[in-house]
Order: sequence, then C-alpha cells, then structure tokens
Amino acid sequence: TSGVDHRRWQVAGKQAHHIIDPRTGQPAETDALTATVIASSGVQAEAWAKVALIGGTHSLHQLADAHLPALVVDAQHTVYPNTEMSTRIAVMEYGG
Repeated sequence: TSGVDHRRWQVAGKQAHHIIDPRTGQPAETDALTATVIASSGVQAEAWAKVALIGGTHSLHQLADAHLPALVVDAQHTVYPNTEMSTRIAVMEYGG
C-alpha cells in the first residue's frame, strides 16, 4: 500500500507530498489517496502501488493487464478494485 494521506505539507499555498511523479519531478497530481497491490514480492507490490497511486483510478487497467490484484481509494474514500482484486475479495468473503 502506498498513499499520500499522511506525509503532506504546504509549499507556496499548494499541498505537497512525498510521492514524486517521475514524468514531472514534482509531487504527483492524482485522484488517488491510497493504492494497494498484491504481488509475488514486497518490492514488486510497492513498485506497482506507486504506479497505481500516481496513475490514480485510471491506472487500474494497467494493473489488470499485468494480472495483479489492485485497488485505489480516492479522496472521497471510494474504493475502486480492479477485476483481479474483486475476485480475491469475493473468494475471501464466500470461501470459494
């Protein structure tokens, strides 16, 4: 899980955080508050969680293409799971 919900500060009246978008070198402008990815290793999960966080809710299709369960939570606390994560949640809930 990676997020911009805790380590935040203000710079020149704008909110900033510690997740840097490599395309701009600036704090990522994203609609995501947190992102969670399940992967075969912690390093892989952390890297993909950053991708999901920076890409926001629109990045979930990339993670689905990589067959990684993922979800993004936006600033309104709406949860957006991709298909792989929805399947995992259903199995956990219903014991499939």
